[in-house]
Amino acid sequence: MARFDSHLFEPQERYDAWRDSMSLMFEVQPREAETPREGARARVSAANLGEALFGLTEAPAQQFRRDNRLIVQEEMACILVQVFIHGGGSIVGQERIRAGDMLIIDLAQPHQMLNDDFRNLTLMLPKALSPELSALLERLHSQRIAGDNPLVGLIRDHLVTLWSGLALLSPDQAGFCVQGTLGLLGGWLGHDPQIQEQFKEPTGLALVAAITRYIDRHLGHPLSVAELTHTFGISRTQLYRLLKPHGGVASYVWERRLQQSLRLLLSPTLSDLTLSLVAYRSGFTSEAHFSRRFRQRFGLAPGQVRAEFQPLAQDNAALPSPVQDPRFSFRRLIEYFVKPLDTGFDGLLRV
Repeated sequence: MARFDSHLFEPQERYDAWRDSMSLMFEVQPREAETPREGARARVSAANLGEALFGLTEAPAQQFRRDNRLIVQEEMACILVQVFIHGGGSIVGQERIRAGDMLIIDLAQPHQMLNDDFRNLTLMLPKALSPELSALLERLHSQRIAGDNPLVGLIRDHLVTLWSGLALLSPDQAGFCVQGTLGLLGGWLGHDPQIQEQFKEPTGLALVAAITRYIDRHLGHPLSVAELTHTFGISRTQLYRLLKPHGGVASYVWERRLQQSLRLLLSPTLSDLTLSLVAYRSGFTSEAHFSRRFRQRFGLAPGQVRAEFQPLAQDNAALPSPVQDPRFSFRRLIEYFVKPLDTGFDGLLRV
C-alpha cells in the first residue's frame, strides 16, 4: 500500500507536494482565478492488486489536465476506471460528473477536468491486461457514464466492497477479484444497450481485438486494407465498420505507429537508434514523413522528445525513497506496482 497525505508536509509545501505526487498522470493546478485553499487536504491510498492498481483519492476543488506534452513525457499505456463517491466536476466539452457516476480516462489521450471537492475510487488497468476491454474503454474516454444506470451502481458497489475488504485478501485472491471485475466490465460494456448507444455502433469485440493485435505486431511492415481483409476473411465494408469507433483503419494504424515510435524514443536502452531507424521500425516510409506526423500528433519534434524526456526516464531511478520523502511513495507504486499491504482511509467511503 502507498499513501500520500498533504498534511504530512508543512503548510507552505502541501500543494507542491501534491502536484509532484500526481505529476506522472496529471498536471494539477487551482481552477481559474482560484488559489489553493489553506488547510485543504489531498489524500491518496493505493494498492497493487497484482495486475492492476486500485486506489481511493480525496482532494479539494482543482483542475486536472493531461495534454500531449505530458503524454509524451510520461507515456502510460493504461486506462483509469473511476467511480465518484462524493463530488464530481466538469469535463471540458462534456457533461458534468456527479456523485455516483463513472468516468473512463485513457492516459494515451488528452483529458481536462475541473473538479469540485471530490472522493473517488480508481482502478488503473494496463491495456495489455485485456485488449478487448481496453478497446471498449478507449471509446468511452472522458465521457460521463451516468450513475442512474443500474449496472453502474452495481460496479460502484462492487468496487466499494472490494476496497473495504482489501486488507483481508491474499495477493492471489486480489488477483481473482481483478479478473472478476474485468469480466463484469467487459460483459456490461459489450452488451448494455445504453452503453452501446454511447458507442454509436456495435462491434464484434473478439474480431476487433484480433485485428488490433495483428496491427500492433506488424507495425514495422506495410499494412493495407487488402492484407487485413484477406487475413481475417472479412469485407472492406466490415473492416471499416469495425474500426470506425477507433477513427478508421488508416487513423488507427498511424496512431499505433506513433505510439510505438514514442516508446522507442523514450527508451534509455535504445538511445543509439537514429531517428531514421525509429521511423523505419515504426512503419513510416521516411524520416521526413515520420517527423511531420509526430509533430502533428504530439506538438513536438521527435528529436526534441528524445533530448528533453529520455533523460527523465533514466533519472527516475534516482528519485528519493518514500522513507525520505513521502510524496514519492504514490509515484513509485504507479511505476513499479509494489505489493499491497493494508487499505487505511477508515470511514471515507460513506456517501
